[in-house]
Amino acid sequence: MSKSHHLTAKQKKLLQAVEEILFWKWDPLGINEIIIVDGIAYWPRDEYEAYVDGVFALLMRSKTTTAELAEHLNKLTNENMGVYPPAQEHDLFVANMLMTLKEN
Repeated sequence: MSKSHHLTAKQKKLLQAVEEILFWKWDPLGINEIIIVDGIAYWPRDEYEAYVDGVFALLMRSKTTTAELAEHLNKLTNENMGVYPPAQEHDLFVANMLMTLKEN
């Protein structure tokens, strides 16, 4: 994740929200389910951390549109993770969620 000590309190909160939304709502790999092994719960909490800074940077740009953010998420899914077919509607839903958080 970014070096959050250079961020305002509001930006830190948004950065944390990006991480949470990518894991719990976006989750193109479907990995946010809790895995239980020998009675111990595990989940790959850091699976999408590599994408948090890029998504956050897009959110911080004043001219980024929801469509651009959705396209970025879609590109991450398709090109970086190799997940097909594209989940464009879901990416747009998540992009709207992120843009709403930014505006509040």
